[in-house]
Amino acid sequence: MLFPVVSAITVSAVSILFALVVVALVPLADFEAAESTFSQDIVIYGVVFVFYIIAFFITTFFKVGLTAVVYERINGGSLSFKDGIDKAAGISGKIFLWSVIASTVGIILKIISDKSRWLGKLVAGLLGAAWNIVTMFIAPTLLLEDISVWKSIGRSAEVFKKTWGETLIINISFGLITAVFLVFHITVFALLAFGVMSAGMGTTGLIVIGVPFVLSLIAVTIVSNSLNEIFKVVLYSYARFGIIAEGFSPELIVGAVKSDRK
Repeated sequence: MLFPVVSAITVSAVSILFALVVVALVPLADFEAAESTFSQDIVIYGVVFVFYIIAFFITTFFKVGLTAVVYERINGGSLSFKDGIDKAAGISGKIFLWSVIASTVGIILKIISDKSRWLGKLVAGLLGAAWNIVTMFIAPTLLLEDISVWKSIGRSAEVFKKTWGETLIINISFGLITAVFLVFHITVFALLAFGVMSAGMGTTGLIVIGVPFVLSLIAVTIVSNSLNEIFKVVLYSYARFGIIAEGFSPELIVGAVKSDRK
C-alpha cells in the first residue's frame, strides 16, 4: 500500500506548490477583468498543463511500481517497494512521454469545457470518459510491453475490449463500496460534530474528531484504489499472457476475459 500513499502525498505537495505559484502570479496579471484575455489564458492554461504533466507522471510512476510488485508476485516472485520504484524508474522516459500525451488530451478537453456552453462541456466530459476507459490498463502496458507509448495506448484499449464487462463491474463495485464508506464516515463525523458543538467544546473538539476523520477518508480511498489497480494487473496478466494469479478463482478470471485471447 506504500505506492498509493507516497503517490498521494507527493501529488498533494505538488498541488500546494502550484497553488502558491498561482497566488504569486495573480498580482502580475490583471485577472480582475470580466473576461480573460488571450495572454491570461496562456498563463493559466500553461500552469495547468505543467501541473498535469507532473501529476500524471507521479501517479503513473507509482502505479507502474505497484504493477511491477503485483505482477512479480503473480509469477511466484517477490519484489520490495524499492524494487518496484527501480522498475518504474527504468521506464521513466516512457512514463514521461505518456504524461505529456495524457496532459495534452486533458488540457484540450479542459479548454473545450471552459470555453463552451453546456453542449461543449457534455462533449468534453464524454470524450474524457472515453479516454479514461481506453487508457485504463496503461500502467501494466507501459511496464510489461516492449512497445512505444502510442502502441501502449492501443494495447490498453485491446485489453479493455477483452475484459470490458468485468472491468466495468469491478470499477463500479469499488466505487459503490467506497461511496458507502464515505457516506458512513461523513454521517458519523456529522453526528460527532453535533455532539461536540452541543457540549460546548468548540473548535478544539472539531479538530480532535476532524483529524482522524480526514485520515480515515484518505485510508479508505487509498485501499480502494490499490485493490482496483491490483485487480487490473490480474486481469491484464491473463488477457495478455494467460497467467492466473494465485488466490484468484480461475473461473472468475477466465470468465472475465473473452475467449478470443491471443
